[in-house]
Amino acid sequence: MPEGPAGRKRDGSPFWRPWAGLLLSAIVVWSSLSAGLCMAERRDPKSGKIRLLNIGADAIPGTASPLVVLFSDPLISQQAVPLYSSIFDMETTRRFMRVYMPRSKSTLVSDFDLILISDATVDNFPSKYFPWMVSAVREDGLGMLTTGGSAMYGGKGMYPSWDKATIAEVFSVTFEPNDFYDVRALGKPPIPIVPVDRDNEFVSSLPWKTAPPINYLIHRVQARLGAIVLLEAGLPQRYPLLVYWDVGEGRCTNLIFDWYPWRIEPFQEWSYYIDFATNLIYFSAGIRVPQDLETVHRYRFLLSTYLDKRTVLLSLLNFVESFGANTNVVEAAIAKVDAEYAKAQQLYREQRWDEGLQLLKQVHSSLSSLEQKAIVLKQRALFWIYLTEWLAVTAVLLLSGFVLWTLMIRRRLYGEVRSTRLRQADQA
Repeated sequence: MPEGPAGRKRDGSPFWRPWAGLLLSAIVVWSSLSAGLCMAERRDPKSGKIRLLNIGADAIPGTASPLVVLFSDPLISQQAVPLYSSIFDMETTRRFMRVYMPRSKSTLVSDFDLILISDATVDNFPSKYFPWMVSAVREDGLGMLTTGGSAMYGGKGMYPSWDKATIAEVFSVTFEPNDFYDVRALGKPPIPIVPVDRDNEFVSSLPWKTAPPINYLIHRVQARLGAIVLLEAGLPQRYPLLVYWDVGEGRCTNLIFDWYPWRIEPFQEWSYYIDFATNLIYFSAGIRVPQDLETVHRYRFLLSTYLDKRTVLLSLLNFVESFGANTNVVEAAIAKVDAEYAKAQQLYREQRWDEGLQLLKQVHSSLSSLEQKAIVLKQRALFWIYLTEWLAVTAVLLLSGFVLWTLMIRRRLYGEVRSTRLRQADQA
């Protein structure tokens, strides 16, 4: 239709109105795509490790967090910031924040690759940190992973909600305060975990059919436009359990339940519990998630048990050395085995799983041989102690037997009494 005066059609409507809907749709699509761009891999360029800023209750020593075990992972290094209001008073928390948190946004970006907030309390954070974190994710490509129970997301009871915090801007979910599905409070059966996006590398890396259910509580959240739901609750309501999106240059991954084993009793019994936590950290940092589950699972097990076996061996050598044994040969061999173990760690970081696993098996075999040598050294060192003890006990036994035989059986030292004066007087 021809245009009229003042840029209007002859029917009086503005000429640009038909294009408004298309423009709005294009903006929405562009926003969704910008949030869904793939995050670039984040790790230390020197060591090849994911530098993790671990904030919250999982950073507290002595807890049953899976992070206690997975920090033997060669691909992860961590800076712990203990933070939980029901455990520490406010002054202690402030001191932890001053000592362990980055002093500036530039330090946060240069020294860390992934921010983990695990069951932390929002009121313990000074206000300056959240803008740093938001900017670090959006503009500098850091990853963020959040997880937790009562204290995270909507909060519960005494815990404040995170819904109004600045950092919630980059969360892949929205939520309301105190909005929970509490299995125990409702008297409901545990919640099954159901995979949604089976093509996602994290989801495809684990056997979800064997995953135990959740026996605690979950927050009722909604995935944002452009976010991707990876796991959901096996309930009619299909509440999201794991959601992520690539926002700006970085990635934010939100696990909607607490991975504390003492709160999710069935889940801690899962054979791949540590693989779940480790792979989730990889994924949140943009690192390629391994798909050969059994190989990597065995690899991680041998990495963690090596440290335990080595500690026992060194304790045995210290014990043997205290008795004067020469342990230099075994200690030199341990240094060589440690070098092979370091190579196995490097192969792990390079994700050369088969090659690294074979090397690690040889490392364990070598360590077992050194244990046998240490046992032989112990037996040699203690031989003279055992011999001395045997000689001492035998000597005491022989001496005691001789005295007993002399006094009680032979009676050589006793003389017979022939007659006494009293007896002689009686006879007279």
